[in-house]
Amino acid sequence: MKVLLAVSVSDATPKAVEFLGKSLAAGEDVEVTVLHVVETLPAHFLVLPQREKLRGVADTLSEVSRESGAKLLEEVRDRLVADGWNADHVQTKTIEVDALPESQHVSAAAGITREMKEGAYDVVVLGRRGTSAAEGNFVGSVAQHILREARGVTVCVVD
Repeated sequence: MKVLLAVSVSDATPKAVEFLGKSLAAGEDVEVTVLHVVETLPAHFLVLPQREKLRGVADTLSEVSRESGAKLLEEVRDRLVADGWNADHVQTKTIEVDALPESQHVSAAAGITREMKEGAYDVVVLGRRGTSAAEGNFVGSVAQHILREARGVTVCVVD
């Protein structure tokens, strides 16, 4: 079985990690990919007259996101291994997606969906709410998108 665990710097990630670590069997036939999506500014955005200033800011923001994502992936991997998962069966992956004008959540959802389809996962685990302030919604925009796009994949939305 292939499991995709989508993580972000949010309150939902520890809950999703705990669910995966304790609820799904950490057997020899289960492989987990822990995924973090880094949002970057698209190249066409950097052709504006102020591109040199923008490129520096964009590069700094992307690097901070990559570094915090790498730290998060390492922490999640260590937690899963501590919960009994075989270290050889827990992979980490960072993918970069272009920022979209709609919102960061759209970009994250697009990245997770792409990985979900290309990686042929059996199960996707993610938190119910990410960093959005819309607490009243039942599920966040990323989870909604993943639920809509999942075909032949079990999706566990953890609260």
